[in-house]
Amino acid sequence: MAWERTVRSEDVTGVLSRVEVRGRPVLLGRTADGRAIAVAPRCPHENRPLDGAPVTGDEISCPYHHYTYDARTGENRSPRAQLPPSLACHVRDLRVYPVQERDGWVWIRLRRLPR
Repeated sequence: MAWERTVRSEDVTGVLSRVEVRGRPVLLGRTADGRAIAVAPRCPHENRPLDGAPVTGDEISCPYHHYTYDARTGENRSPRAQLPPSLACHVRDLRVYPVQERDGWVWIRLRRLPR
C-alpha cells in the first residue's frame, strides 16, 4: 500500500482526532515524546468511538471503560495485565497503522503494523 498524506503535522495533538483516508476513518494523535500515531477509530472492547481520547505518555485510554492501549503497538495494557491468562488471551488489541512525518505532513499506510 502507498503512503497517504493526511493532515499538517502541526495539527496533530495529544488527543485523538478523526481524518478520512481513502474513505476510511482513522484517528491521529501524538505521544508525549512527539511521535505521531494513527489508530482505528473504535475501541475493540465494545466498538465505541475513540474520537477525543487522550494520549497520555505512550498510552491511549478509552473514555468509556478505561481500557488502555500502547499507542505505538496497539497492545492492550489494561485490563489484560490484571487478568489470568485464560481471560487475558481474549482481550483484543487496537489496530495501529504505520506513520511517518515528512515535509510538514503526517503520512500513513492503511495496512496494519506487523506483530
